[in-house]
Amino acid sequence: MRMHRILVQLLFVFFCALAPTRATTLERMSLEQLARRADVVARVTCLASASQWERGQIWTRTEFEVAETFKGLLPRYVSVRLPGGRVG
Repeated sequence: MRMHRILVQLLFVFFCALAPTRATTLERMSLEQLARRADVVARVTCLASASQWERGQIWTRTEFEVAETFKGLLPRYVSVRLPGGRVG
C-alpha cells in the first residue's frame, strides 16, 4: 500500500512538471494506466522544497533523490519546478 501511494505521488509530480500551466484537462486514469503512459516511474525521497518569487509569480522547486527506478532512466537526483506555493 505504501509503495502504491509513493508511485501515485511520483506520477502526479512528473505529470504536473510536464503539463501546460495555462489550461489543463485531466483524464481520470488508474495507476496501471498512468504507469503505462509514463516515461519514468520511480520511488523517490524528497530532500528539500522551497518557494520563491520569480517575475511576479511564486514557483516551488522540490529536490528528490531517486531510490529505485521501475521504468525509464533518471539521474540520482531530480529537481521539479512547479508554479505556486507559499513564500514566507
